[in-house]
Amino acid sequence: MQLYGDIFFLYNLIMDYIVLKMTLILWGSGKNRLFLWCIAANICYTASVCVIGISPVMPFVFLAAALFFGARPHTPLRFFGMLITAYSVTFLLGSLSLGAMALFGLDGSVTVIFATVLLFLLKKISDSPKLCEISGLHRLEIFSGGKSVVLTALSDSGNGLEINGSPVVIADKKAVSPLLPYIKDTFPHPCRTVTGEAELICFYADTKIDEKTGRNCIAISSTPINGSFEALINTELLKEM
Repeated sequence: MQLYGDIFFLYNLIMDYIVLKMTLILWGSGKNRLFLWCIAANICYTASVCVIGISPVMPFVFLAAALFFGARPHTPLRFFGMLITAYSVTFLLGSLSLGAMALFGLDGSVTVIFATVLLFLLKKISDSPKLCEISGLHRLEIFSGGKSVVLTALSDSGNGLEINGSPVVIADKKAVSPLLPYIKDTFPHPCRTVTGEAELICFYADTKIDEKTGRNCIAISSTPINGSFEALINTELLKEM
């Protein structure tokens, strides 16, 4: 069988990116380096095909690598959940592709077009304010020192933490780790948890959410925040968004 490496690389790159982008949208994950890692994974995959031939396992290995390094899930459980989602989306798109080729004689380009349209619709649905209101999940972009991260925040009426009269966002430490080298000033703040007294490291981000202070205070949680979200946002702050 004759294999054109450039077409093989490009097709797999586009499909892997679409699959992983859909996965991140379904899991409410934010900004990442997904495309760069998809390129790296597909360069390695194409090279391996040229050297050792096509293997049914290798595409899934490189897809998992691109997901792990590109999305950087903050817990192993979240990574495996996202991986299962990515594999499920892959099988769904693969089945549709085979069906289109068998029934209508269409080639792989139609699959790319269909997957792109599906990604666009999924993105539109996920950004719907009504869906955010129903699910309680919100997109929160935090800026500090010229850098930013996008987190999925859960509106939490039980988060009553305030500093100087301003509600505080509690963020997972690993989720905000790209910002840590650029944060100039941090300060400890005592808080009460279900296990007793504790202390959170806080910083003022450049993000303007609270209109009272013109900036927003972020408390860093060393304890991983499990679930499909990476931060807890006070419901009072949502009134200002």
